[in-house]
Amino acid sequence: MARNDIRAPLAHSGGSHRLTALPMAAGATFSMGEPVVWDGAGGIQEAADDPATIAGIAAVDATPAQMAAVATTPNFIGRYLTRAAGTLCQVYEVDQDQWFVCPLFAIDGAGTPVTPTQANAIGQRAGLNLNLTSDRWSVDTGSANLICVIEGVIDNRHNSITDPHVLNTAGTAVVFRFDF
Repeated sequence: MARNDIRAPLAHSGGSHRLTALPMAAGATFSMGEPVVWDGAGGIQEAADDPATIAGIAAVDATPAQMAAVATTPNFIGRYLTRAAGTLCQVYEVDQDQWFVCPLFAIDGAGTPVTPTQANAIGQRAGLNLNLTSDRWSVDTGSANLICVIEGVIDNRHNSITDPHVLNTAGTAVVFRFDF
C-alpha cells in the first residue's frame, strides 16, 4: 500500500476537484491515491487488482499516518488513534470530467512499469493494476477491465509531451479519466 499511486485529479474543465464523503468499511486499510470500492456491507475499502468499477480515488488515508507516531506520545489525548467503520472519508469522484495522474504505466496486465509515449499510451483504453510485488497501482493497457482512457503523457516538469515546445518523446506519468 503506497501513498499517491494515483494523484489528485487535474481540473480538466477549469472547475475545482469534486470530492464526496463515503463511509469506511470495517477494518479498511487504504492510502490516499488508491482506488476504493464498495465492500457489499455499505462501506469502502481498497479495490482488488483489475477492478471492473470503482467508487472513487481515496483523498485521505484510512488510517491517519500520525497514528503510530502519536500512539506512544506522552499526554496524547488519543482522538486520531482509530477510525471506526462508517467514518466518512473523502474520495475523489470518478467521472469523465475529472482527470487523474498516475506515475506508473504498464502494458502487460501485470503492472510491470514501462515508459509512456505517444505511441503506447495516448488514446489507449486501460485498467488499474495492482502489482503484487511492489504493492503499487498502475494504469495498465493490458488489464482485462478497461475502465480508463489515457488522455495524455506528461514529463517530469508536468509538460505534455504532445506540446511542440517540449522536446521529450517519452514521459514520466500518464493523465487519464475514467470511462465505465
